[in-house]
Amino acid sequence: MNNHQKSAYADRTARYGAAAAAFALIGATIVWMAAACTIAGESDDDGQRGGKSGGVYYSITFDPNGGNFTKDGGAEAAEFRIGQSGPPPEAAREGWSLIAWNTEPDNSGTDFVQSIPLSGGMTFYAIWNPENASIETANPEEPWNGGFQEVTINETGTYCIELWGAQGGPGINTGATEVAGGKGGYTKGNIELEAGTKLYFYIGGARVPGKPNSASGSYNGGGSGINDPASNVGAGGGATDVRMVRASTDEPSDHPASLASRIMVAAGGGGASSNAVALGGSTDGKAWAGGEAGGETGEKGKGNSKPNGGNQTAGGTATGTGTYGGGNGAFGKGGSVNYNTSTHQDWRFETAGGGGAGWFGGGSGTHDGDNSSGAGGSSYISGHNGCTGTSNPNGFTAKSGSGIEKSKSYTGLFFTGTQIINGKTSMPKPDGPGNETGHEGPGAAKITKLP
Repeated sequence: MNNHQKSAYADRTARYGAAAAAFALIGATIVWMAAACTIAGESDDDGQRGGKSGGVYYSITFDPNGGNFTKDGGAEAAEFRIGQSGPPPEAAREGWSLIAWNTEPDNSGTDFVQSIPLSGGMTFYAIWNPENASIETANPEEPWNGGFQEVTINETGTYCIELWGAQGGPGINTGATEVAGGKGGYTKGNIELEAGTKLYFYIGGARVPGKPNSASGSYNGGGSGINDPASNVGAGGGATDVRMVRASTDEPSDHPASLASRIMVAAGGGGASSNAVALGGSTDGKAWAGGEAGGETGEKGKGNSKPNGGNQTAGGTATGTGTYGGGNGAFGKGGSVNYNTSTHQDWRFETAGGGGAGWFGGGSGTHDGDNSSGAGGSSYISGHNGCTGTSNPNGFTAKSGSGIEKSKSYTGLFFTGTQIINGKTSMPKPDGPGNETGHEGPGAAKITKLP
């Protein structure tokens, strides 16, 4: 510790006491030490653990992880009490935003928060995001429209990308109670990217009840329920993906070459169906929750006829087709319910849900005396064992081979340390901290530069 640091340390000691002042700059890290009992010990001259008999300390280390601390000692001193902690240090990195302090340098551990219990030997790493690649979500005022973000990588290195697919739209049961759409899936992986690389993030949209055309398809491939302005049936949730070719169409699931360039996809959930009587119709039909997003395969829809979820090589099939049936899922799209106004004059009888989008979308529900919900789409990661990539830059042609090689994108880009979580399982929240069981609402995307 130099004279300036010793002076600052002595000043903190005078103001806050030894336990509060016990942190020091040591190399590239900051160490905080907090008393774990009511008898505060004292620090030695070098800022390390020591002091009077009865003094017990927890040593907490903060690593700037490629950045620099912006204040002497890293932060203002704070008194640490049992089970509590003070504010984290301030740090900066040119061209990057500090988004969190985490127990793992790749942001896979526990975030530092004021109430986190202290324990000996803990280290928290600064987590940085490129300033042009913060978390992207849909517009909360129009969540069905999803979102788009073009990201240019400004520094060669390893990046962690996380995606959350959108939830399917809800249906209505008797008593005007909502029935939930299938929840979205989650994907994560690390990828090597060179400076100047452009990535195109498409954020899945989620339809909401009570809005015009609430059954119409959601942004980025969510299938339609009944295309009637008054219909209150769930559309399929849109997928969230990152791709290498920008879509030239307003709806990104309508551009085959862009779809083929996807290197990661988090699937959307299926739309819920509604009870016909609840909507004013004269025939009953139970409202069914939407099928959850996949995994490598989406969950089936619910009801008497259960449409299939999308998988790695084909869209989910509806159990009925034609005038009275559902629609099959396709590459990048959930199936849409068939609705023929010449034979079905009263939309209140037609209350099936749309299929969720994904690598391949799920099938839609069937509305002929059943009103089944839509199925979930499938998720995909280039480099994930169990996935199947495409060798065709203009559409889907299943890659040959096996294992991880079979999963890799024709672009040559692939991920390591991959994770795919379906919509029925616990996953991280996009805005953290904590987890959620399946993703609710519109999709989200996140990119983090790793050390």
